[in-house]
Amino acid sequence: MSKKMSIAKLVKDKTKYDLNDYCDMRGLKVKSLYNGYISKKAAKILKKDGIKVA
Repeated sequence: MSKKMSIAKLVKDKTKYDLNDYCDMRGLKVKSLYNGYISKKAAKILKKDGIKVA
């Protein structure tokens, strides 16, 4: 069984930035990501950076 990783951990592993800095650079809202909401815009940006989200 695979273990779910948090979005913050996925971002840190791929980009070496913490989630707050990454969202500032990419124009995303960190609060919505912490709450578990990933918009289409955010999903597209994360996918482009190689971060796999559901």
